[in-house]
Amino acid sequence: MATRKELRAKITEARALTQRAIVEVAGNWEKPAAAGAGEDAWAPRQAIQHAAEAELFFASLVSKSCGYPELELQKMEFATPADAAEGCVRVSAKADAIIQYVSDDDLKKPITGERFPGMTVEGLLALTGHHTREHAEQALAAGR
Repeated sequence: MATRKELRAKITEARALTQRAIVEVAGNWEKPAAAGAGEDAWAPRQAIQHAAEAELFFASLVSKSCGYPELELQKMEFATPADAAEGCVRVSAKADAIIQYVSDDDLKKPITGERFPGMTVEGLLALTGHHTREHAEQALAAGR
């Protein structure tokens, strides 16, 4: 079982990679990936927008599963890399307002709803870090 500190560290590392990706792909912000279809063909902008929306969604599920109100979800629209950098910081702050209070006991709680059957808060926090990193790497690859 991962600790709260380890899970938050993975999320923080993934966020840092996202910010690095935004800077590195700025000149190719709208460039679709060289190969693939669907999500695999996303431009850096699409990958970063999706990751930000997902982080907010995951934090909302964590909040609900721990017995607190859901977060207000919103569609991300990052027209420029600067918008993305700022938007991702705002999303991180909203998510951190939830995950900083997750206790060891909370980590064992099941995720409320049908979206992630059998997953715990620990699993969703691990997924948050993995998912954010995955899309930051996708943005980097597409933007080269």
